[in-house]
Amino acid sequence: MTSSKEKNLQHDTHGGILKKPSVYYQTTTYPIEMIHQFRTTFYSTMSTKFTQIENAPTKQLSIQKIRSVYLYLLRNHSLMTETRVYYDLSQLIYVAFARSKVIQKEIEVFMEDLTNFNKNYPFATYTKDIRYSKIVIKTLQNWRNLIVQDFLRDYGKMPGHLPLCIRSYIMTFILPPYFVESGR
Repeated sequence: MTSSKEKNLQHDTHGGILKKPSVYYQTTTYPIEMIHQFRTTFYSTMSTKFTQIENAPTKQLSIQKIRSVYLYLLRNHSLMTETRVYYDLSQLIYVAFARSKVIQKEIEVFMEDLTNFNKNYPFATYTKDIRYSKIVIKTLQNWRNLIVQDFLRDYGKMPGHLPLCIRSYIMTFILPPYFVESGR
């Protein structure tokens, strides 16, 4: 017999990940079965998406695939930060955060090249690619903002009576070394 909480779970046909309605987010943690299914589906979906990025024949297609990866991460953020899964995926979260800034710079250079090409050859228009690149940059920024909010939330959970230097030192254990050293 299924409980009312299990009836609230919905199946997402795009990634095979179970999603929860917004009311369910606020009430309880995720069931173990859902977390287990998320782990198995997440790894296979991400490896497929990474393979698609590597095999993309053009820069435009690779940008589309990059956006699909970050959209997938954004959609499944609440499950990824669940404590049972977070330790498995924490490195992926941090690497995706760090790489998003690098990818954004590469996309901006690509957009600049397309803009220069449009100036030199007015018959060729790449405005659609430029607009899509701006959407991808916005997706990358949303990912970074979400991760920064998570860091700040974790920082806020620490006791307030601790001195600032001790709180900052404790946060260095939560954050990866390259995140702290780069001054982000």
